[in-house]
Amino acid sequence: MSYKKEIRIFWQVGVSRRQVDLVVSAVKLFLKHTEAEDKITVKIGEAIDLRFFKELNYFFWRGFLNGNRIMDYLSYGHQNCNPDFHAILLARSRFFMAVDGKKKMVNGLAEKGRAALVFIDQPGRLKNPYARKRITLTVIHELGHVFGLISEKRKEDVLLSFGRYRHCGRNCAMYPDTGIIDYLDLEKRIFCPECRLELKNFFSTGNEP
Repeated sequence: MSYKKEIRIFWQVGVSRRQVDLVVSAVKLFLKHTEAEDKITVKIGEAIDLRFFKELNYFFWRGFLNGNRIMDYLSYGHQNCNPDFHAILLARSRFFMAVDGKKKMVNGLAEKGRAALVFIDQPGRLKNPYARKRITLTVIHELGHVFGLISEKRKEDVLLSFGRYRHCGRNCAMYPDTGIIDYLDLEKRIFCPECRLELKNFFSTGNEP
């Protein structure tokens, strides 16, 4: 039995349709590289008002979005939260993640088996090829986490980054630093052989992450 589930894309109020279209292309690129194009449907959702997720109490982080709260909302509280699809939310405002009381500004977050949050930046940034590539790679990276990367079986071969997720230590979209952008041709190869095999096996067997 193969894995069949929908990916639904949502966005912060103010994100442009061109930005949404870029993310749709990034999701389809992920599915192409994992040979899951016939298993996952990509659909457009709706705009979400994220004003209530802004940090108000701390001077440095004031105005930033609280990524942890948004992920809880996406995974368990959003009105369209549904076990039949995975949600990707695009944020044009900066957000942070917090672990053990420490905050860190990040470009993406993901909840295994559920949803992802991606920093999409301002609409004008799409004129910059590097920015477009960063956004594409971030979407692909977070989808990798949603679909189970990195597996427990590969603990000894990966880097433990800040937060909850293990990352790949090779030239791979699952590397924890966006500096990997300079080394990846997104059309030819985005995952190392191990990560690609894990994803292909997952989509072919239908086992939940």
